[in-house]
Amino acid sequence: MSNDLNSSGDNQPQATQETPAVLPSVSAIVSRLRFKQVALLTALDEQGSLHKAAEVMHMTQPAATKALHEMESALGVTLFDRSTRGIEATELGRCVIRYARLIQSDISNLRDELQGMLTGQGGRLSIGTIMGRAR
Repeated sequence: MSNDLNSSGDNQPQATQETPAVLPSVSAIVSRLRFKQVALLTALDEQGSLHKAAEVMHMTQPAATKALHEMESALGVTLFDRSTRGIEATELGRCVIRYARLIQSDISNLRDELQGMLTGQGGRLSIGTIMGRAR
């Protein structure tokens, strides 16, 4: 992906063969992404290498490579620049990673809330009052 300035002089990503002007619909993205792929994104960012991220995720390096390609295909953008020194998130990749972390946090919060409700430590309580003058 090119980091050249666009015609307006700013450094915003431009539509290319790698980054289409129109992204897939939300339903198309949701139907193609899996939670393990979301977790892989954060592992790739933290580890900086497909091999190390695959180890952390308990998967083979070819499986991690395939999962990354599937994510990039589902989103229609390149998420990481690859080199002999490892991988580094593109500008678009950093955006996706930020949301991947939010998704993981929401899943963790959901689990915690469900666990609290199941053990009687949490839930929802509604209290109502009637406004009026005391007699």
